[in-house]
Amino acid sequence: MGSILKSQKLFKELKLEETVDRISNLPNSLIGHILSFLPTKYAVGTRILSTKWKQLWTYTSNLDFDDQLFLHPPDNYCDQCHTSFMKFVYRVMLLLKVSNLNKFSIECSEFSDVSDLNAWISAALSHDVRELDLYVPLKGSGGLPNLKTLHLYSVEFSNDESIKRLFSGCPLLEDLVLLECELKNINVLNISASALKSLIISYPVMNSISKFLKYKIKMELNTPSLQYLEYIDYVAEGYATRAYIFLSKLILILSLD
Repeated sequence: MGSILKSQKLFKELKLEETVDRISNLPNSLIGHILSFLPTKYAVGTRILSTKWKQLWTYTSNLDFDDQLFLHPPDNYCDQCHTSFMKFVYRVMLLLKVSNLNKFSIECSEFSDVSDLNAWISAALSHDVRELDLYVPLKGSGGLPNLKTLHLYSVEFSNDESIKRLFSGCPLLEDLVLLECELKNINVLNISASALKSLIISYPVMNSISKFLKYKIKMELNTPSLQYLEYIDYVAEGYATRAYIFLSKLILILSLD
């Protein structure tokens, strides 16, 4: 009889141990790190699990927004879905508790207001974001009409036309930096910006393989206001420019190997 009671007690202890929520006992920061591997919509969705989980998603250090997750069905885009997605992004950024973001990624298939884009970028920068990924269609000539400074690091351009659209939508751009951007889909790097005063294109020759040398890319500059040019890379396939005679400072660090 004693052995039966002992066995029953052991069984109850084992059953109780199996039902213990070990994840909820982890530190909030660690749970936030775990949630960082989920799309933000799903990470926020964990708030319904319990009272404790209601705020745990606010500790995530990666934000991954995708408007496709708000479509029902997935291929049926509607204004209500778009509005719901936009409100969701703003609400998440407002309630986020971490001071530093590792990544801020947003993919929006329908986009109409540049002020939203500016607000997202500002919010990400206010959290000292390390990686910023934006997949947003800028239709027409709207672009970023008030943008004066643009620094791009490790950005991949989809084709020659994407570069033209970028600069045509930034008529006031004065300061441009392209640092180790991916150019494998580009034939001609055409930078046409009438107000541009400072341009830096850099691929450290000691640290990486030149994109211009690897993909045989040509470079064209139509920048009549350019005053400062810094170009660090291997020699490109070809050059065309209307800017050199206006330069007040030119820095060229080129390699032939």
